[in-house]
Amino acid sequence: KICESKNRLCGLFRVRRRALILQPYGDCCCRICLAAHNFPGSNRCGTRDNKPMARLLLTWLACHATALVPPTKHKQRLTVAHNVASAKPNARNAKYVDQLLDVAAGTDRGVRAKEGTRNIIDGLIARLERSYKGTDASETPEWLYRDSEVVYVGQRSSKRANAAGGRFRGRVGRLLFRTTALYQHIQRDGESLRAVNANRFRFLGLLPGCAVLRGSAEKENDLEALSAKFDRKLSENTLRASFERPKIAFGPLVCEAGPASVVRLDTTYLDDRVRISRGGSSGTPFVFRACSDTDTRKDAWKRVAEATPVSAKTAGVGV
Repeated sequence: KICESKNRLCGLFRVRRRALILQPYGDCCCRICLAAHNFPGSNRCGTRDNKPMARLLLTWLACHATALVPPTKHKQRLTVAHNVASAKPNARNAKYVDQLLDVAAGTDRGVRAKEGTRNIIDGLIARLERSYKGTDASETPEWLYRDSEVVYVGQRSSKRANAAGGRFRGRVGRLLFRTTALYQHIQRDGESLRAVNANRFRFLGLLPGCAVLRGSAEKENDLEALSAKFDRKLSENTLRASFERPKIAFGPLVCEAGPASVVRLDTTYLDDRVRISRGGSSGTPFVFRACSDTDTRKDAWKRVAEATPVSAKTAGVGV
């Protein structure tokens, strides 16, 4: 660095990991800088340094004092600190979440989103996911295990069916069964976990109904084999949900329709307001918003799930 006071080139020799390196000195002071070209006896300003080796020894000790901690442990501490910090909401992520919820609000949970809107949402999701990478979702169980409403599904086409709501959310299904609420709950059930998908609708805009999938949930352990099968890497935050046969309520009548199913959801972002998960096999992004305490519709699935079903023929429902 050019010394502002004497217009001379000065530097500080430092010893780190047994190598001499010339590093510019921040605020150049010629009386303590060792000369780059005259080492080890003088500085560039012409003043003789009588103790160059003593200064070199002190510099070596100072540099190696920080190297006494094994690099692996130091890296582990940094990783843990990063994970803890990532698990907490911050101002930047809060801004992205606000934008995500605002843009997704007018898309009917994604089925009416235009390509430009999808690109904006995909970009916001990607930013949030990058900030959460490597974080263990189980460190914040109050955010992971809670009732949530479906805000957005990133499925490109929903002509026949949708990943959230099935055929009720396909093109024809949306005309016959107008969606009024769509939920996914992950709840603690004693020592185990319970997963619930619930689609509230009005048949022909008049008759209220609800389709419910209830099942058990647990952490997926066979991640390596599934990643190879699905051709996409699954994180440690992947849950496996094993659903019973769907139950569908039309007014007071409840019937069963369709087979049991197993799905995987990989949580890629989590905070106090939203959960972002991706389908295990498809990679489709889902955005879930935490339900408020005043949402009375979020528990309507219980009556349907606990009811004794009648046959579809008796209920007059064509499956």
